[in-house]
Amino acid sequence: MAFAQVHPGDLIQSQNLNQIVNALNGTSGDGQPVLLVALNDPNNYALTVQNLDPTNCRGLLVLKNDGTTLLSAGCNGVTLGSPLTLPTDLQIPNANLGPDVARANVLVNPGLEVWQRGAGPFTGTVNAYCADRWFSSVSGTDTVSVSQNTPNADSPSSSSCAAITYTRGTGPGLQFLQAINQNDTWALHNRPVALSIRVKTTTANAIRPAISPDGGNTWTYGNYHSGSGNYETLTVTLTVTGNAFVGLYITASCTAYVDNASLVAGSQPANYVPLHPADDLARCKRYYQRWDSASNASMMYVGGMVYGANVFYVSVPTQAEMAVTPTITNSGPTGFQAYCAGAGNLVQSLGTYTADRRVFTMNGSTSAGLTNGYAMNLAANNNTATWFAAESNP
Repeated sequence: MAFAQVHPGDLIQSQNLNQIVNALNGTSGDGQPVLLVALNDPNNYALTVQNLDPTNCRGLLVLKNDGTTLLSAGCNGVTLGSPLTLPTDLQIPNANLGPDVARANVLVNPGLEVWQRGAGPFTGTVNAYCADRWFSSVSGTDTVSVSQNTPNADSPSSSSCAAITYTRGTGPGLQFLQAINQNDTWALHNRPVALSIRVKTTTANAIRPAISPDGGNTWTYGNYHSGSGNYETLTVTLTVTGNAFVGLYITASCTAYVDNASLVAGSQPANYVPLHPADDLARCKRYYQRWDSASNASMMYVGGMVYGANVFYVSVPTQAEMAVTPTITNSGPTGFQAYCAGAGNLVQSLGTYTADRRVFTMNGSTSAGLTNGYAMNLAANNNTATWFAAESNP
């Protein structure tokens, strides 16, 4: 049974209207019945209207009881009448969000772009920091080497990744983690969070994502990497209740490349969205700051004052307010010299006098050359790469 053609502006005949109603209702002989299972079938519709007159098409007109327009659809688009009132609770549940919907990523250095401690390799055992805010832990006879790597970065959204070489011995496995401190991310606690992290390896069933909601006492894991040799997105979701850890757990010897992690509130994991480089570095500075002379072996770091016989003090403002009172470390006193009255004097001792989140003071000494009450400068020893750092990793 075919529809009688109705031209734009024509009064619709009663039999045509009845046929449309019957088609929508699924009356035998008047169209394909619409089943509930077919509502999301893109190939079958109860009614299709095609615009055959692009200059004078009025495909749909819905009127209110006073005769004014509620909704019209035609060649010029869709027009809604007024007033337009939307439900006050109109929102998309978190579980229905797609992974490509950008949401706030609470991780620090999520793309593993910032390596203030250097490019590695880092081979420590327990809680050994490598890329900013990321650390690895092994025990027993297990060994690990972590380095910054650019050829295997998860391009185009990344310029570097972490290359991990792990050999399992008598230990339970390798943890590659970031701490989520309750004081820093209080709004996340007692609510679900979702982790996604990109991993590439050729070893199947060796690496899976992990979240500890309570500081490492219990763990929840996602699915293993398949060992495809390609980057795969690994995800896991859990409600955190205190100081948490998120990252990877590796249980078999392998080489892996890790990049582009995202931790968001809610049960739906999110794809990684790169941070602006300034924002990325600023997050890292809250936990680690470094003063380094690798590019200038005669760098003068900071001025101070001589107090007593060959003893000096220097105060250093932090580059950003730190998360907690930092620990101050340095490359060793012999890499520094104290300039006083135009002459450099090798430093024999260098330590921390006081420290808080915004400024710290170091004190040191030389064997000679400093005059009480004189100004001085703490500088790098000639041709020696020296550094000092403030670290606050709660």
